[in-house]
Amino acid sequence: MNSLSSSSSSSSSPSSPSSPCRTMDVAAIVVNFRTPDSTVEAVTTVLRELQDFEDSRVIVVDNDSGDGSFEKLDAVFSDPKWGNRVTVVDSKHNGGYGYGINIGVRRALALPRPPRLVYVINPDAVVDTGALKRLVSFVDS
Repeated sequence: MNSLSSSSSSSSSPSSPSSPCRTMDVAAIVVNFRTPDSTVEAVTTVLRELQDFEDSRVIVVDNDSGDGSFEKLDAVFSDPKWGNRVTVVDSKHNGGYGYGINIGVRRALALPRPPRLVYVINPDAVVDTGALKRLVSFVDS
């Protein structure tokens, strides 16, 4: 899967820029290393943006923080208020940021309905309102 390419589509296709974004699948990947509070904030802003996309998910990869981050994130995102849209993965090894991203991408691609697009965000970042929708529209144009 090429996360930045879109397939050819007719105007009636769900990925057509003229149709609503609700038919698109997006997986967001956040790699955590000893920043669980920032990660929760980043996931909160990502989920706000992903509500416009059907079957979207956030995968948080804890990069072997060793400070209780995985347990904290797992407890936070196990709460039903997150609607089962967040998966927390323990990498069990810190192979670096790219290693953590690859774990998240592999997990996303193993979903019953793999995402068409993968969005990577740092745990200390927040998503501006409308940014993800504009990005997907640009990719699809």
